[in-house]
Amino acid sequence: MQIKFQTMKMKLLLTGLMLCISILEGSAQNLVRNPGFDGMKAWSLTRWTKIYGRISTADRNMILANDDLKQTTMAQQGVKLKPHTEYRISFRIKGENITTDGTKNSGACIMILHQGKYVYECSPAGAWKTVSGTFDWKSCALTFKTGETTGWSTLYLVLRKSTGTVRFSDIRLEETAKPVAAGGNAKLIPVCWQKNVWNLAAGTPGSIFCDLRTRPVKTCRYEIELDLPEGVELTAASPWHQYTPERSSDRIVSLPSRKGSAFRTYRIALDSKFAAALLPDSLAWSNYYRLYLTASGKSAGGSAFFRFYADGKELMPEQNFQINVLPPVAFPQEKIKKIGLHISYLYCLTAPLPEIRNSGVNYWRHLAEKPETFTVFRFGSLSPEIREQVLRDFKVSLFVATRYITPLGNFAGWKKQSGVHVPGMVLADGRQLEWACPSHAMRKGTPFWESYVSGLLQKKLDELPQAVRIVWDIEPGAKDYCYCDVCRKNFSDSVSSGKTLTAEEIRRNHAAEWFRFRVKQNAEIIKRFAELCRRKFPGKELVLCTDPLHASPPHVQEWCGVDVRLSDADYGLFMNMPYYQGVRWYDDLAFNRKSLKTPNYPLIDPSENMEMFYSRYTPEGVVMNMVAAAAQGARGIGFWPGDNFDGKYLHAIAEGSGMIADGEEYYFGERCDRMAEIKPVNVVEMTLEDRGRKAVATVPDFTPYLRFTVHKKDSAWLVTVFNYHPSQDLLARIALPAIPRSGAWHVFSLKDRKAYSTANPADGFLAEVPAGTVRQFEIAEKKRKTAGHIAPEALEKKLADFRSRNSSASRFRSLREGNCSVGWGILPEGSGPMLKLSAGSRSVYLDLNRNAAVTGCYIDDLEDILSGEGRGVMDEFNLYRYHEPLAFELTDAKIVKGIPVVRLAAVVPASENADPNSTLPAGLRIEKTVSLEDGGKTIRSVYTLLNPEGSGRTMKVGFRLKNHPRLGAAWNSGKVLSSLWRIGMNGTSGKISFQGAERADNLILAAGENTAPGELAGKILPDRYTGGAAELSASFNGQNAKIGFELLPDAECAGFLIWWSNSAASTLEPLTREKMLKPGERRTVASLIRIGK
Repeated sequence: MQIKFQTMKMKLLLTGLMLCISILEGSAQNLVRNPGFDGMKAWSLTRWTKIYGRISTADRNMILANDDLKQTTMAQQGVKLKPHTEYRISFRIKGENITTDGTKNSGACIMILHQGKYVYECSPAGAWKTVSGTFDWKSCALTFKTGETTGWSTLYLVLRKSTGTVRFSDIRLEETAKPVAAGGNAKLIPVCWQKNVWNLAAGTPGSIFCDLRTRPVKTCRYEIELDLPEGVELTAASPWHQYTPERSSDRIVSLPSRKGSAFRTYRIALDSKFAAALLPDSLAWSNYYRLYLTASGKSAGGSAFFRFYADGKELMPEQNFQINVLPPVAFPQEKIKKIGLHISYLYCLTAPLPEIRNSGVNYWRHLAEKPETFTVFRFGSLSPEIREQVLRDFKVSLFVATRYITPLGNFAGWKKQSGVHVPGMVLADGRQLEWACPSHAMRKGTPFWESYVSGLLQKKLDELPQAVRIVWDIEPGAKDYCYCDVCRKNFSDSVSSGKTLTAEEIRRNHAAEWFRFRVKQNAEIIKRFAELCRRKFPGKELVLCTDPLHASPPHVQEWCGVDVRLSDADYGLFMNMPYYQGVRWYDDLAFNRKSLKTPNYPLIDPSENMEMFYSRYTPEGVVMNMVAAAAQGARGIGFWPGDNFDGKYLHAIAEGSGMIADGEEYYFGERCDRMAEIKPVNVVEMTLEDRGRKAVATVPDFTPYLRFTVHKKDSAWLVTVFNYHPSQDLLARIALPAIPRSGAWHVFSLKDRKAYSTANPADGFLAEVPAGTVRQFEIAEKKRKTAGHIAPEALEKKLADFRSRNSSASRFRSLREGNCSVGWGILPEGSGPMLKLSAGSRSVYLDLNRNAAVTGCYIDDLEDILSGEGRGVMDEFNLYRYHEPLAFELTDAKIVKGIPVVRLAAVVPASENADPNSTLPAGLRIEKTVSLEDGGKTIRSVYTLLNPEGSGRTMKVGFRLKNHPRLGAAWNSGKVLSSLWRIGMNGTSGKISFQGAERADNLILAAGENTAPGELAGKILPDRYTGGAAELSASFNGQNAKIGFELLPDAECAGFLIWWSNSAASTLEPLTREKMLKPGERRTVASLIRIGK
């Protein structure tokens, strides 16, 4: 018995020992410390992401939670990895309502970085992938191989650009021995944003920026191959950020092409340092590979082909694109002398060949006597000859960027070295940032200004003493920061709250006041910068670079938080950033000119390396922006960020510069717009009477699209006419009634250098301005040398032809049956003609030039629920990814069984700057049938989207309907409209009730949907819509009103977008799902708007 007991005891001891050894061996192999998350030992919150959520441990899990799509939350610890070694990583992961912002790398995963470069990233979805959604515990085990890693790497547990919660457990990282293969891809910019078309001006080198992606292996040889059509050559290839003065092009080998004798193949061996810095799923800062191409004037261009290799193996499918060879750039006869022409960064300076650099520099010198620029990154590393050339031929300014309100420099290093404590920012959730608190930055004479900012500027000016201006770029925002004790107390005192409000109380109850408070703080900080510069650097002109005022409310944008009116006396120049084109650009520029004493010098960005900005421009639109800037008295026009323009833009900028040079002397003369009368004549007119208002309506209505200026120099005038209509050429009679009739006047068109054979400017002359263009007409006694003549008889014949095809009876037909009618009306703001449907005392007005949207909605004879705080809108059709307004035509009107009905149609125009992957459905026909039902209580719109039989391609289509009403404005409550509102709809957890949010853009998706259609941005809320009408209700002092919005059938609805403003009216926008339409296929969706009170 005793022996058995001792034997059993020995077995237990041996078993325990083996278990202990096994555990010890396992622990020794696992490179992760505290893998079971017994508290936060060995783990810490990653703070370099700047915007992050919450981190905690519980139940031996690491828990990461975000409540904003901008947040990236990560837990990290250091791990020591060997170079060129395979490792196995395994872990368990659980997700709860993880919703991403739709970008490729958003979601939950594990990531390893070595000195900021990717080593590996994985999830249960696989390598270099993330997971989202709600799922129970999943196990993941994958292998990877390190590259040239020496020393410590960092392991991250990641919840990136997502909301929701993720849990990690049982993490192991151990060495194995198997190799792993790599792949790659490439994006050619701007080719990929122009339907795979690139324009190259003959004789001028053009650059394509290659965004190359792969997981580099040190021993691999990386190469690019290009097949180019006859007459097009690859002259150089290089990265830019590793440029040194001694650098030449990477090695290029020219070979016979496998595509045939009409092509030539160019093979480029990538610089090894550049290749080693490539990343698999992202682009290191500006790490583009640049291909420089030139074309002879005899080349017709043609197809080109692109391939990417590693050790001779293709990393991606071959890409092909079209090269159009344009004529050589025609430089203007005269250079701009007085008005500034600015190119922010001369990327050509870092090109590897002097002929490319010289071509880029000389382009701007051909356009202006003294063009202007900032200095490129690492300007000091360029050769003395290049630096001297720039400083001699260009007016150079110092550009100072900012993070929130802190000028960018080594702020952390300065604080550490100086020992100065500068209070940091606190976000609403309590997280702290290193950047200076605005309440502290408002104070005069602090080390922040006198040491950090002053020292930063002095160092930059020591390196660039030739700088004539200091340009401060500040776009701090207003709502998301700083909620420190001092800022909250200062704000609470400003609203007399009687206590220091919490961040939650401020955001929930005082959003509008907080915005105004922050805007004033930002203005004080902007003033401190100006005061410092005037005192320390008195010879430099001070320039503020920020968002301009906007003509349409709100004049000051919440995302920026800067009201330039408050800085009007502090700076010599405003170099603001209206990054768009068209009539909105013109009107915003005019509003800034009217509102400010400080001159303007706007920037635009048609070479931006971001599709969302690049796609906003056309070459013709850039010309109009340039001339509008000059005609409205701007000190100059500038381009951001660089000179890597498509060839069409090189032609456009040269054309715009020539028009500025032609009119420059006038634009510096007297502005006298009232001197001229400009009347469109290729229109049909009719006098409309509506609700006691009378107006002459015209079709087409040029009112939203026609702008002009008149300038006088000595005894001559220049009339500059802008026709922003997207499709309708303008015939207008231009008259200067006050001009002396005794003069022998000559009318000259500067654009085509032609004179009118006969013209009487006092009585008026007929002029043509094609759609989307600008023209300049000089009226002077002195004759010019001409290239020909304009015969007024030819224009009169065009006008007669138009009138013979159109009449007021056909264009303004109206119907009436009982108390229902279809006709034309006008709104109180003096709008153009609106299509008007009436049923009893209720009426709706449709603006055919604005997506056939409802822009007036009378629910009785007096109250218009779209009037107040600026005019609202309902049922505004917006195709996903298409941002221009569509002009609809009336195809039919009738009254059916007491219901007014109209049928409308529009076609999406083609645009060269469209997304290449068929995201712009050019040629798509939209038919809209609108009926006013239930005695005017229901607006039914039936949308039919048709992909024409001959389009030749499948289209991905979907849309949202913007509803931005002014419900409750008639009550004159004195409150922000949104504060009276509540939104409700059916949801998976019962009734969804929405009344405000921390961020503006919110998405409530339909059941079964996890991503927003149309790549819409916004916070995806956890609950899901289950069908029926979404209702917007308003109430105040016993008054109530509501509107219901619904898409039919239910299966078409992908959810709703709610843009919520705490300082104005908000939106409720139904979203359709996206669907593929083959040629000849159609899709029909109905929208119901039910109005009750």
